[in-house]
Amino acid sequence: MFSGLINSKSFKDNDKVKVESFIDCSFVVCDVDRFSIIILENKGDVEINFDCVKGSEYNILFLCPGEIFKACNYSKDAWVISFDKTSSLRKILGFNNAYGNINKIFSLTALQYKKIRAYVKNINSLISEKHIEWNKKVFSIMELIFKISPTYVDPNSNNKLSLVYSFVSFVHEHYTMYHQISFYAKLLEVNSKKITEKFYKEGLLNPHSFIKNRILVEVKRQLIFTDKSVKIICFDVGFNDPAYFSRFFKKNVGITTKEFRIKYTKLT
Repeated sequence: MFSGLINSKSFKDNDKVKVESFIDCSFVVCDVDRFSIIILENKGDVEINFDCVKGSEYNILFLCPGEIFKACNYSKDAWVISFDKTSSLRKILGFNNAYGNINKIFSLTALQYKKIRAYVKNINSLISEKHIEWNKKVFSIMELIFKISPTYVDPNSNNKLSLVYSFVSFVHEHYTMYHQISFYAKLLEVNSKKITEKFYKEGLLNPHSFIKNRILVEVKRQLIFTDKSVKIICFDVGFNDPAYFSRFFKKNVGITTKEFRIKYTKLT
């Protein structure tokens, strides 16, 4: 059996941070309403958005709402920090670089891991104590976590990936409605060609494939974690034709939505 954070809603205050720990157990993190940070030692099998991923000894992960992390055969402890998708924590320095990154998992040094673990425990203590200056203190600690992370870029430096981060962030917000690069280009006030060229120059997955993959992750999530019909899921992710949607899924996944649901619900 898996422990996990599945669509958890423990706090009425959107700014508040939730901390969970997992010790000697397999677990899943998937919350449609919250951003998550996962800190762990890689001692088991790890899946991110249904893909097997090899991490280093110490790792930090950043999941956007609806993304999925699964740790199997896990024999060490892990910590998960989460906060609401409307939280003002999104304004913290380092947030965009972490959550606008195409990569989800990043290696930490032993020293970085030790420091971040200490910060997480500090946040957990503040939550337990219901400290009167809760928000102020936790926000400061969260900013330190982002600054220690390998994703952090000094705001005074020339960030060559800022266009990529902004594009990825917008896709995470709007992919269920808008599937065309041109929509995101308009938001970014550039042309579609510039976005495609930037991804190519940086050796990244092309932007169209990124949008497609994000849609597929959401479809898979709903097939596994909800009992919605395929037709409803089709409309949820911005398709108008269920038959075309079914062909789209099979072409990219290799099996039908029905086969996927049967296969993976047996594994959870």
